[in-house]
Amino acid sequence: MIVSGFTGAGKSFVADIIKKQGDFIVLKSDVIRKELAGINPYMHVYADFEKGLYSKEMTERVYDELFKRAEKYLKRRKNVIIDASFLDKGKRDRARELAKKLNANILILWVETDEKLIKERLEKRESDVSDGRWEIYLKQKEKYEKPCEKDIIFLKNEKSEEVKKEIENILERFTKHF
Repeated sequence: MIVSGFTGAGKSFVADIIKKQGDFIVLKSDVIRKELAGINPYMHVYADFEKGLYSKEMTERVYDELFKRAEKYLKRRKNVIIDASFLDKGKRDRARELAKKLNANILILWVETDEKLIKERLEKRESDVSDGRWEIYLKQKEKYEKPCEKDIIFLKNEKSEEVKKEIENILERFTKHF
C-alpha cells in the first residue's frame, strides 16, 4: 500500500490508521531518510527544497531503500505501507512494478487536504520526524506530477472520524476485490 501526497496532507496519520486496521509494516520515508544520514529521526533538519538532506540524490537513495525493504517484507508475505510523497509518476510506477514482480496487490492512496489546513498543521508541528514546512509544500506543489492514473484512490483528510470511516470502506472494497 502506498500512502502519498504533499507534506502536511496527513500521510502518516492515514498510514497509522491503516496500520491499526490490520497487520501492516509501515515504512516511513522521513525515518529512513534520517537513518541513511545517520541522524536521530526526531532531530529537525531544515534544508531548502531539493538541497542537503533533501537533495534529489538523497531522495533517490530513500526511495531505493523503501523499495528494498518493501520487497524484503513482501517476499515474506507481509503487508507493507510505504508512507512517502510519491510526487512523480515514475516512483508510483516503480511501486506498481515491484507489486507485479512479487505478485502482490497494490493500493495507492493520494491524501489530500485543504491548503489552509496544511498550513495550520505545518505551523503546529513540533515532535514529528517530518521536516515539512509551508515553503516546502509550495515547492512540491509547483513540481509534482498530478496523479491521474486510474488506480489511485483520492482520500480527503480533513475530519478524523470521516477519514477513519473512509479508510475502513476503502480497505473493505480493496480486500473484496482481491
